[in-house]
Amino acid sequence: MRAKTWKALIVAALAVVILTAAVGGTMAWLSTQTQDLTNTFEPAKVTCAVEETFTGQKKENVKIKNTGDTDAYIRAMVIGNWCDKDNKVVQSIDFDATNYFGYLGVNWFKGSDGFYYYKEQIAPEASTGVLFGYIEQVESKKPEGADHLEVNIICQAIQSTPAAAVEEAWKVVTAGSDGKLTAKNGN
Repeated sequence: MRAKTWKALIVAALAVVILTAAVGGTMAWLSTQTQDLTNTFEPAKVTCAVEETFTGQKKENVKIKNTGDTDAYIRAMVIGNWCDKDNKVVQSIDFDATNYFGYLGVNWFKGSDGFYYYKEQIAPEASTGVLFGYIEQVESKKPEGADHLEVNIICQAIQSTPAAAVEEAWKVVTAGSDGKLTAKNGN
């Protein structure tokens, strides 16, 4: 072999040795100088609860509280049934077709899916405005065989960001650039 070829091979071999030593030394130094990191990621907790008061046979001042740890949008379903003395359903009621409850609260709207949606984002431990002033048993509307009216409020919360998540999960609403919910049909 020629002397130039040997020189090139020797230079290449030395470069590999130096590179190996440098990488090995760096790895050894990093493994003795750095500490393990623990992943501290905590997923958001998104929960809510109904707040209400009772006066006689009136359910009053119904609000929904964000019991989670992140801003959330809130929706609620109002389910009413006339029941007999054994708590068996005699007749379900549609709140749109009756006058069982007082005013619908400010910032609430009813979606095409039957849920009532609160327009504003609710901070953790804060509550919506009043969903409705009251619901009461209207004796003149009591069907035959019914003893009492049962009204249940079912509430749900969803993290307010990203806005696309609420639109995908609750298909009947849109989250505006101002953070407020509106019905997709424009109401």
